[in-house]
Amino acid sequence: MSCIGSSSEAIANLVVHRSNIVFCSCTLLQVGRDFLPRGPDICTRRPLVLQLIKTPAASATAASQPTEWGEFLHAPGKVFYDFDRIRAEIQSETDRVSGGNKNISDKPIRLKIFSPNVLTM
Repeated sequence: MSCIGSSSEAIANLVVHRSNIVFCSCTLLQVGRDFLPRGPDICTRRPLVLQLIKTPAASATAASQPTEWGEFLHAPGKVFYDFDRIRAEIQSETDRVSGGNKNISDKPIRLKIFSPNVLTM
């Protein structure tokens, strides 16, 4: 893992190679949600740039408001509170750019996950 950007805007850059898949899985398990597409064939046909942002824990007065959500760079202003919809959006955006024939693309999907259950990365 390395950092990109100036010291005040540094973000973690996580590149996963097959030999480090356990590290990747542990990092993604921080989110505590299943949001990545899965299947018997190539599932990740585009790179996913994932930024985790720790939010404050919900107070008792704000318990009715969602404490976890995701935002995609390609969908500005749209907030995803349902992690099944995040998975569907990853699949939809992959098909939009790569096509439905299992083609791959090097154009990344950028996703921010906001949660009190993650470390900011």
